[in-house]
Amino acid sequence: LDAGADYGTPAFPVNNGLNLPADHLLHLDNGTEWYWFSANLQEVGGETRIGVVFFMTRTRLVSAEIQQQASWTDAQAQLVHDIGTITFADADGAWIAHLPARACWPIGGDTVVFPTKQAFTFQCGDDVIQGQYPDVLPVTVTAGDAGHGFDLTFSSPLAAGEAYFRQFADGTIPEPKPGFYYSWPQLTVSGTVRRVGRTYQVTGTGWIDHELNMRKPPPPPLPLPPVLDDTVTRAFGGWQWTQMNLSNGDAYTAVTLQNGPLSVNPVSHIGIYVERTADGWKRHLVTGAWHLDNYVPTLRDVLQPTSWTMAAKSALGAVDISITPQVWLQDCSFEMANRQIYSEAPMTAVVAAQSLPNGGGPASLSATGYCECVGTEVNVAYARRALAFLGEPVPSPTT
Repeated sequence: LDAGADYGTPAFPVNNGLNLPADHLLHLDNGTEWYWFSANLQEVGGETRIGVVFFMTRTRLVSAEIQQQASWTDAQAQLVHDIGTITFADADGAWIAHLPARACWPIGGDTVVFPTKQAFTFQCGDDVIQGQYPDVLPVTVTAGDAGHGFDLTFSSPLAAGEAYFRQFADGTIPEPKPGFYYSWPQLTVSGTVRRVGRTYQVTGTGWIDHELNMRKPPPPPLPLPPVLDDTVTRAFGGWQWTQMNLSNGDAYTAVTLQNGPLSVNPVSHIGIYVERTADGWKRHLVTGAWHLDNYVPTLRDVLQPTSWTMAAKSALGAVDISITPQVWLQDCSFEMANRQIYSEAPMTAVVAAQSLPNGGGPASLSATGYCECVGTEVNVAYARRALAFLGEPVPSPTT
């Protein structure tokens, strides 16, 4: 439906900013929203490294008008879906396990639970996120099946109000995709990860994102689907994103957006270096130059840049860093519920810092985190594959 399900939903009050702790909960009357978890783990008493990515998303199925005609509640109008991967790496190599992709609809009789102030539980079938309100942390995530899965607890030594930082300028996303976005870096993670025939006790560091993202719908009449427009049949639309926890206790995250011909030397206009302070995080806005230098064939033969080198600086010179990641596994792709191909690659990185906040640098740091890639499949190829999955006739470009 693209933006169709956002018709009639209340606009997120960007001008009023992020409202915490209320916005720790989900916004069922609004656009698509998710919690995203990652962890870079080490087997206790062993040599196996384990990377975990998991996210649970709620997506509106229909517009407010159709919801009203159907007499559905906000909860009934949601599809909840989740997906995750576990990457194992040891002296013999690395491989990835794909967790069962679940899609649950309350009216369909599936198990769906949304967080409330009384019980911060977000559940999709057998997968459960169990946290606190208003503190959120610690939060436990249990997901998978009898073969592969995990039971991990994410916590922080910081107080609840100090453990997160706001993305973008103030935590809110501007038009044309209004919403909010904030993150918890440098989390302590512990628990168990299982594979067929074996269970690992693990510890490590992690990261959590909570994001609400709406698409501002165009005014009626709706335009033709982009697949019918030859001007975009060869275009790309996606992003490369990274987050990492640095060995000095700080963190870094940034994104570069692709819209049109794919650029292998994109500029990252949106980045944040977060400095650990005595009472939380101090943000330093940075911009960067990236080089996407490691393309590999992934699922559906979609070529994706598994990792990339990065340079980032703040305007006043407090931050000047260069980053060279080393991914644990070349192909960490998986298929989302909408059949789009994502890649989430756990990595370690060398960070060469010419300058750091409070006069730090030059310095050489290490880091762990993830390189995420979305949207390197040509738009028309993805649209044709999605329509084929739905069993619809595949339209041809107009020219």
